[in-house]
Amino acid sequence: NISECVEIINDNPTSVKLMNGQIINNVSNNLLLASPVIHSIDDICKYNKTLIKNTEILLTKYINIIKKANNFVYKYDFDTNGLCYALGSNFGATQWSNPVDKGVITVSSSGWNDGVISNVVAREAVGSCYTNNTQNGWICIDFKTVKIKPTKYTLRHDQNACNYLRNWNFEGSVDGSNWELLKKHTNDTTINAAKQSHSWSISNCNKSY
Repeated sequence: NISECVEIINDNPTSVKLMNGQIINNVSNNLLLASPVIHSIDDICKYNKTLIKNTEILLTKYINIIKKANNFVYKYDFDTNGLCYALGSNFGATQWSNPVDKGVITVSSSGWNDGVISNVVAREAVGSCYTNNTQNGWICIDFKTVKIKPTKYTLRHDQNACNYLRNWNFEGSVDGSNWELLKKHTNDTTINAAKQSHSWSISNCNKSY
C-alpha cells in the first residue's frame, strides 16, 4: 500500500536506511525506489507522492474499463461493444486480435470440417467455417473466467452463398455439461446471403453463464 509506506516514512524516518541511493529496509519492495537521485527522506516523500498520483491515474483507467465491461450495449453488428471484442482487445486497452489466439476464449465443436475453428469468433467473413455434417452438431464458446448474461448474439455467414443456417438452438451452461435453452430457431430464414450477419435478442435471461 503506497499511502501506508508514506506514513511509515513520515512517522518514523529513522527506520529508513540509505546506502548508495538505495533503500534497504523492509519496506523497499513496496516503495519501488531505484532512482539514484534519492538521497534524503524528502526525496523519498516526493517520489512516493509521484507514485501515488500515477497509481491513481492507473486505477481510474482500469475502473473505467471495468465499468465498460459490466455494461455492454449493442449498437450494430460487429461494433466494439461486444464481449468477444472486449476480450480480444483487453477491454479496449490494446488493439484487437482473436481472443482464441490470446487464450482467453476456447472454441470446441462436435467435429470440425473446414476452415479454422477460431474464426467462429473472428470479426471478418472467412472462406469457410463449419462443422462436420452430422446430426445434432454443435459449436461451444467457452469464456473461461468470464461469466455473461447474454442480451444479444451475432452470427455472420461465410463467403459462400450456400448452406445457410435454418434450425439451431442457442444455449448456455455453467459447467459445460448441463445446458439451458436460451433461444430456439426453427426454419429461420434470416441469413440468406454470403457474408450476411444478423443479431438476435435474448429475452428473459436472468442467469449468468
